[in-house]
Amino acid sequence: MKKRAQMTRTLTENIARGRQAIVLARRQAIDTASWEDCLADLERQEILAWASEVCEQDMVLAEGVTFVEEPLRPVTVTKVSQYVGDRLRFIIHAHFQQRTGGMGRWLPPWWKEREEASIGALFSLRSAMTGPGEHISG
Repeated sequence: MKKRAQMTRTLTENIARGRQAIVLARRQAIDTASWEDCLADLERQEILAWASEVCEQDMVLAEGVTFVEEPLRPVTVTKVSQYVGDRLRFIIHAHFQQRTGGMGRWLPPWWKEREEASIGALFSLRSAMTGPGEHISG
């Protein structure tokens, strides 16, 4: 468990460095599109690592935390680990469906959209629990 927390810190540090590098490069009119793609991948890795840690904790809050799961869909959660586990399971299922061609009328682009929405919900939940720009790791 300690090793995973250390990994998360490293990702957090790399994300901060990446953001700084992008800001500096933009000031010099350097194209940062590929850097931004790498940064988005690091942020995705970090949120999935955070979610994995939260799942293992059986976290239940005395007072619910409210966040926007999707546009126009505010959600209040007390069983945080259960909610996060459900999102992770769906992300895995959506990823599988994208790789195997989808299911019926739900084609890979739809599954990709749903996967990204679930990841966005995890970001929103973490932000609601910690405040913008702050991170908790287990």
